[in-house]
Amino acid sequence: MNSFEDVWKQALEKLEAISPILYQIYYSKISNIEYSDGVVVIRTDSDYLKQIIEHQLIGELSDTLAEIMGFAPHIDVELFEPGAPAPVPPDDNMTFERFVEGPSNTLAYNAAKHVAEAPGTAFNPLYIYGHSGLGKTHLLLAIKNEVAKTNPFFNIIYISGENFTNDLIVHMRHKDMAAFHDKYRSADVLLVDDIQFIQNKVQTQEEFFHTFNALTQSGRQIAVTSDVPPNKLPTLNERLRTRFEAGMIVDIGAPAEETRMAILQNRFAERGLKVPAYITEYIARSITSNIRKLEGAVVQLDAICSLSGGEPTLEDAKRIVGGLAENTLPPEITTEKVLSTVSEFYGVTQEDILSEKRTANVAEARQISMFAIRETTQLGLQSIGALFGKQHSTVHHSIEKTQKRIQEDPAFSSHVSMIIKDIRGEY
Repeated sequence: MNSFEDVWKQALEKLEAISPILYQIYYSKISNIEYSDGVVVIRTDSDYLKQIIEHQLIGELSDTLAEIMGFAPHIDVELFEPGAPAPVPPDDNMTFERFVEGPSNTLAYNAAKHVAEAPGTAFNPLYIYGHSGLGKTHLLLAIKNEVAKTNPFFNIIYISGENFTNDLIVHMRHKDMAAFHDKYRSADVLLVDDIQFIQNKVQTQEEFFHTFNALTQSGRQIAVTSDVPPNKLPTLNERLRTRFEAGMIVDIGAPAEETRMAILQNRFAERGLKVPAYITEYIARSITSNIRKLEGAVVQLDAICSLSGGEPTLEDAKRIVGGLAENTLPPEITTEKVLSTVSEFYGVTQEDILSEKRTANVAEARQISMFAIRETTQLGLQSIGALFGKQHSTVHHSIEKTQKRIQEDPAFSSHVSMIIKDIRGEY
């Protein structure tokens, strides 16, 4: 391979094969691109294309480049006006208003909102963790935008753990550590995405530790995201781990079906798309564990409608879902697995759960089993009812009762989240 031009040509060929519609609408429009020292810079004069790349296409683009290059380069997208560089505008799209709240993210949402409303007063640091594509970055940027709106003179720094490391390397190379310290220790709010990137990096952790102390000791806010909780980062500096654990740690789980439906409906409405309810439900029930993939489906459906000039069809939705299948629910999750997990958790037998017994622990295990089957399998209410010997209306009532309790009782919500994660093999 002679140059990055060769890499980019191969990447476009792969992307066209993977997503011909997205290629025609978006990827083929990327023309101003540079590569240096592990960083790919894409420049565009279209703010719309910039937003699409950053929030819908960057994962697929990064994976494709990594397949060709042997490593995943960092990707920056810059907005410019032809003939004159222009500053990149803030990402105003990521707000609390656009974040769809549900049982799996209520605690994280409320904690982030509290931080945005009163930075530095509580939940400091705020540590949000969960799998990729569930809304962690959205919440971090929502904090940034809300604080900027209510405190226009605050110095707010939003950066990824990877870029924090890269910035440190640049300052070390130029022997200008004083400027590095001034930059980060003068922040009123420091937001670091994917903090797990700094583990294994001794100097980066040391600098972040001192930055952490300088900010929190002077009442300024720190919020970070990670794919796992602090105690699951084995090579994280112990001093940093204890400081993260002294703050507020919240997780984001996979969204419930109702939440996925609401996300799709909101995003369709934002684009002026009229999508029949059965198509929305099909997508929501097919893509279960990644909000970014849901939003990617919206982008693709919008592109199809733009090209055809017609209304979306179920066949369109099926083609889109097929292209996103790698992140849909694993097929090995069965009712047997759900019942086994719940029965072990409650110390009752599967036969008890499926029986008519009404003791408190058995009744609760039964309700959670119905809820978990609905959340982690493709079974509908009638099929679940048949399994338990109940009418579908009874199953619906049990699920609604469980959802209401999840919303009202944080301890119970955490309890159910643990069971769902265990079923999905997320531990």
